[in-house]
Amino acid sequence: MKLQYRILKTTLKKNQFYIYLLFIIAGLCLVFYELSLTQGYQESDFLSLIGYPMVSDVSFLGMILSLYQFFLIFYLFYHFYSYEVSHSFCNVFLRVNSKKWMISKIVVFLLFLILFRLLYISLLSLYFLGKISFSASYFIYPIVISIFFVAICILLYHFVKNKVLLLVLLIILSYTLLTFFHCIFIVLLSILLFLYHIFFFRFYYLFDARRDH
Repeated sequence: MKLQYRILKTTLKKNQFYIYLLFIIAGLCLVFYELSLTQGYQESDFLSLIGYPMVSDVSFLGMILSLYQFFLIFYLFYHFYSYEVSHSFCNVFLRVNSKKWMISKIVVFLLFLILFRLLYISLLSLYFLGKISFSASYFIYPIVISIFFVAICILLYHFVKNKVLLLVLLIILSYTLLTFFHCIFIVLLSILLFLYHIFFFRFYYLFDARRDH
């Protein structure tokens, strides 16, 4: 587990620009909302910034930011998940149990993801505090979607080798999650997917991925 924390730290350090970019885009959206403010703050403005599902009245900037959040999750997870494949594949394959490796990958990244999403949403909530009414779902739903997205990303990483197809699938998945969402169904499906990854994952799934690196 300690190794995965170090890998996560390295991943975040190497890709910190893309993390900062998320906050920069969110800041630009807030400036745009301020300049175009005519009838007070809209709840949809906040929801689109945090990647909340089923927002009907979403601006173009809000949609871009929502989609960027999904691609940032995938990009960070891709580098974190494939670190050993790129740097020490033989060492991992010979010395680590596949189930323990998968569990440590999932646990460490999901802990980071939950904390990161809570921080991001909390900062935006401070800006909108007193301007709109808040609900606990504003924190829960984006986190649930993000966790499910990670579960799907593991499948895509293992079985989709064509990068163009991978990009198309990610766009479709991101749009689908934002448009159609049922919390209980997504939670149950996420649990099933993670259990599948833990109990059925084998290191030979990474052989092709290693060749791609």
